Amino acid sequence: MSDNNNLILLNDLNVKYGISFVPTLKDNKDASINNMRVMIKSGRILINPRCKNLIYHLKAATWKKDRTNFARSVDGGHWDFIPALYYLLRNINMSKNPYPRDYQFHGSASPIFYANPETGNTKFEDGISEVFKVKRGKRFR
Repeated sequence: MSDNNNLILLNDLNVKYGISFVPTLKDNKDASINNMRVMIKSGRILINPRCKNLIYHLKAATWKKDRTNFARSVDGGHWDFIPALYYLLRNINMSKNPYPRDYQFHGSASPIFYANPETGNTKFEDGISEVFKVKRGKRFR
């Protein structure tokens, strides 16, 4: 988890529960969003259907006209689940195998999403690709 605001709370959570927090970089928002889009599109991120707020934010978020930040939602929110996801992705060590060497998988693997045979995408990926579609010939600042 990543947070760096309340140092006393962070220390207490670490000492009492073993939960540690690290500060996350907040530069290059466009690169982070692009990385998130690529990871979703390539199937490297699976989002559980119970994560309704994240799925809703990914489907419904819009940019402000100047594309510096997301526009406010109808309920006044800032689409906070999207930055939470790309901040999480910044802090994952992609080069480390999360499973121990002697790990044995027991049980059946069942994907959360099933691919559309026509496009090869899942329904969710099709919806997200429309939201985050790259507009050709435009410059983004």
